[in-house]
Formats: sequence, C-alpha cells, structure tokens
Amino acid sequence: MAFLTIPDKNTVIRDAAEIKQFLNKRGVIYEQWEASVPFEDDADQDTILNAYAHKLKPYMEVNGYQTADVINVTPNTPNLEALRNKFLAEHIHTEDEVRFFVDGDGMFWFNLENG
Repeated sequence: MAFLTIPDKNTVIRDAAEIKQFLNKRGVIYEQWEASVPFEDDADQDTILNAYAHKLKPYMEVNGYQTADVINVTPNTPNLEALRNKFLAEHIHTEDEVRFFVDGDGMFWFNLENG
C-alpha cells in the first residue's frame, strides 16, 4: 500500500488513483504492477524481472531504457547502514530514475518546481 504525504498542505493521500493523478500532473509517473507469476522472497534477479516482464519490457521500450536490475535489501544486507546513508542524502538526477518495489517499504521526497 502506498501513501503520499504533502507536508505544506498537511495532507495524506492513500488512494492509489489519487496518488497517481497528483504525481502524474507533476511529471512523476506512478503505477502499480502485478507480477505475472508468484515467486519466493529469495528469488534471484532474473526470476523477479521475468515476473514483471509483461509490464517492464514495454515500459522500457517506450521510454528508451536499456537495462534493469534488482536490488534486494533486507535487515541482513551487508553494509546496510552505509547503503541507507547513501540514499538519505538529497541529490538531483539529470535523467530519469525508475524505481519499483516488489515488497517492503521505500520513502522518497520530491522537491517539485510545480508544486
């Protein structure tokens, strides 16, 4: 389940369609995909990418992306704190960045020029 917090409006949006509408208006693509087949928590990269290939491949083709990879982060991941700190630092991307989560939590902060 996703939720979107808008701090300056003291608002939390929990409805996926509303989140999509809000973000898409601001140039952030938000989608939710179902895997085509079930897989185990310890599935390897190929298994995970194949389970989402029916959505991922067309998306990559339309947007010109050449590669995809999987990062599996758990409480047992070596150097977890260093990895976490790398992502906590605010940074800017000059090109698209695509992230999708198969399971668990992820938090992103967007500084959007258009609200």
